[in-house]
Amino acid sequence: MKRFAIAAFTALMTLSVAGQTEYKGTFNNMEYGLRMKMNLEKMDVPVPGMEDLDSCYGWIQGRLNGAWYLLKVKEKTEKKAVVRAVSERGADAQDLEIKLTPLS
Repeated sequence: MKRFAIAAFTALMTLSVAGQTEYKGTFNNMEYGLRMKMNLEKMDVPVPGMEDLDSCYGWIQGRLNGAWYLLKVKEKTEKKAVVRAVSERGADAQDLEIKLTPLS
């Protein structure tokens, strides 16, 4: 019984740690020229060039569309998140869906 309790606790802790870091990191896509930094768990990502100001949930920067800042997490599950992003000029806002897919 004691071994089962330890195994169950270890499995639970592994799931908790995995759940806390799924939506956090820095990502690059060379094909599309995109860079992304995010932490959807808390608003602690500094805005590039404006580190003295408030932080956000993340940012996306690309060759064609400039920079977008993730300002609100609208929905988050194990496999996808919906976030509100605003352009660097503040003239446009979009809902973005971020899907987690296994690496192949």
